[in-house]
Amino acid sequence: MSKTITIDCDPKEMRIAVGTSGLTGVSVEQVLSAPLDLGPNEDFLESPKTLAALQLLLKKGNIRAGNAIVCVARSNVELRAVHVPTVDKNEMPDMVRFAAQRQFASVGDNWPIDFVTLGLTPDGMTEVLAASVNPARIERLEKILEDNGLKFSQLVLRPMVASTVALLKRPELANQVTLFVDLLQQEADMAIVDGKNVVFMRTIRFDADQDEGSRNKTISSEIKRTLLSAASQFSNLSVTQVIVWGSLSAREALCRILTDSLSLPVSSLDPFELADVSAKAKGESGHESGKYAAAIGALFAPSYHEHLIDFRHPRKRIEKKVPVLTYSLAGAAAALVVGLGLYSYFASHADLDQQIIALNDSIKQNEGAVKLATQKENEWRKIEAFLAGNYSWLEELEYLSKKSLPADQAMFGSATFSLDAKGTNAAVSSKFIFQESEDAPEMQAALRDPDHEINATGIAKNPDRTSKYPWSSDLTIRLAGRKVEDPRKWKSVPIPETRTAPTSESNTKSDPTPTGALSPNPSPTPVATESTTPANNASDASPVTPSPTPNVTVGAPSTTTSPPNVGEGQSAPNTNPNPNPAPNEGSAAPTPPPSAGEKSPTSEEGN
Repeated sequence: MSKTITIDCDPKEMRIAVGTSGLTGVSVEQVLSAPLDLGPNEDFLESPKTLAALQLLLKKGNIRAGNAIVCVARSNVELRAVHVPTVDKNEMPDMVRFAAQRQFASVGDNWPIDFVTLGLTPDGMTEVLAASVNPARIERLEKILEDNGLKFSQLVLRPMVASTVALLKRPELANQVTLFVDLLQQEADMAIVDGKNVVFMRTIRFDADQDEGSRNKTISSEIKRTLLSAASQFSNLSVTQVIVWGSLSAREALCRILTDSLSLPVSSLDPFELADVSAKAKGESGHESGKYAAAIGALFAPSYHEHLIDFRHPRKRIEKKVPVLTYSLAGAAAALVVGLGLYSYFASHADLDQQIIALNDSIKQNEGAVKLATQKENEWRKIEAFLAGNYSWLEELEYLSKKSLPADQAMFGSATFSLDAKGTNAAVSSKFIFQESEDAPEMQAALRDPDHEINATGIAKNPDRTSKYPWSSDLTIRLAGRKVEDPRKWKSVPIPETRTAPTSESNTKSDPTPTGALSPNPSPTPVATESTTPANNASDASPVTPSPTPNVTVGAPSTTTSPPNVGEGQSAPNTNPNPNPAPNEGSAAPTPPPSAGEKSPTSEEGN
C-alpha cells in the first residue's frame, strides 16, 4: 500500500502528514514539523531553506517514496468568483477559461485554471469559484519533489482542504454556514463553507512576536472584516457559527473572546479527532494539533476531489473522438444484414404463407384442447396454493417441544401461529423466559434449521419478579415455504404395433420342419407356445384358431403338436432323437413310449 505525504508550509514552519488509504479509510501514521523562517519577500520555492526543511522532515520520518499532495496558500494564487452562462458540464471548463482570461489580472494561455461550481444566480447564470497559478511554480515544485523521491500527485488550496476532513466526518456541518479559522504561526486561513463548497477564502498575516491577547484581538478584527467582505459579495450568505482548528485546551481563551466579540457560537475542533491518528503521531504533535488541519485534510483530497480546486489536475473539456472506423464497419455490417434479411424474406415468402395457413389450421384444431388444458391448469393452481399453505401446526408444536431447552432452563409462553392471506408465509411467535442470559442464544441455535428461520429481540428482564425465570425475550420462527410437486406425471408411451395371426397353410409352407419335431439347436430362452388342433383333412386351409390358454414349457423351447396325419385313437410317434433325454429342471420327467397293445395317454385324452 503506497503512502501519501501531504506538505503544508507558511513563512515560519513546514508541516507534513504521512498516511495510507485503505478500505477502512485514511490512517495518519506521522505528523512532523520543521522551522522555516523565511524573510518577508523570500519565495519559499526559490529559497534553499525550503529544500533543507523538506529533506530534514523526510529523513526524520524515514520517508523515501510516496505520493505527494502539496497545499498552497491563498496568497500564492489568483482566486475570483466568476459568473458564466449555464451550459453543459463538458462545456464549462472552456467557458470558465474564457471568462477568467478577461477578469483575472494575469493569466496566460497555458496557465492551469480550476474551479468549483457554487450554484445558480437569480438571473440564471452559473457562479463558479475559479483559481489559477503560474505553471512555472508547478514545474519548480515538481522538480523539488522528484529530486527527493516523491511523486507529485495534487496541488490543492490550503483553506479548502482544511475543511475537507470536517465535512467528511461531520456531515451535519453542511447544514449550516460555517467559518473555519486555521491559525498558524504567522498566518491565519479563513474559509466560509456553505453546504459542501467553500464559497469564500481569505488569508491574513499577523506579527508572530505578538502576545496572546494582542493576537486574539487581531484575529477577532480580521474575522469581522472577513464576514463583511463575504456579505458584500454574497447577499444571501449569513454565517451561523465559527470553528477554530485546535484542541479545546489550546483554543479555549480564543473561543471565549471571539464569542463575546462576534455574538456567534464559537467552538474548537481537533483534527485528530476526525481521523484515525496513530499514538506516535499524537505524541509528535504535542498540544499543537490545530496547525496540522490542512495537512490531515489533504489526505482526504483524492476522495473529495469534486469540491476542491486542484491545479495538478484542473477540469478540462473531454474530447469525444468520433470512431470513424467503428462506424464504417457497423454501417457495412448493418447493410449486409439488411440485404441478407430482404433476400431471405422474399425467398421464403411463399413457404411462410403456407406455414401460416397450416399453423392457423392447427390452432383452430387445438382450441378445444388448449381451453381444457387452461381450465385444468387453473384448477391445479388453486389446489397447489391450498397444499402450499396447509401447514401442520401440531408438527410445529412437536418441533418446539423437542428442540427447545429443558423446562428447568427455559419455558415458552403463549404462542401465536400465523399465516398470511396468500398462504405462503407462516410464522410462530412466542415469548420465552429462561434462567440465564446465555440461554437465549443457545435456545435460538437449537431451534434454527434449514426449515426454520429464527428472529429474536433483545434480552430483557422478566416483568414478573416472582418468577424463577428472570430473563425473557420475544421469538419469531418463520417457516420455510412448502414446495408442492405436480402429481400429474405425463410421459409419452409408444403405440404397440398390431399383428395378425398367420394361417396354417402359410405356416406349413414357410417351415419345412415337421410340427412335432424338436429344433436341433433349441434356444436357451423359455418360449411361450400355442397349441393348435388342425383339421383331419390336411388339404383344408382353414385359419388356425389359437387356444385361449397357451402351454408354457420352462426349460424346453421346442413345440410339440399333433401331426396332420394322426387321427383319433392313434398316438403320436416320438420324434425326439434321444429316447431318454435328461429331464430339465422345473419340467416334468419324460414319458417312455408305450409298448405294444398299450394306448398313448394322448390318444386316451383324445378319445
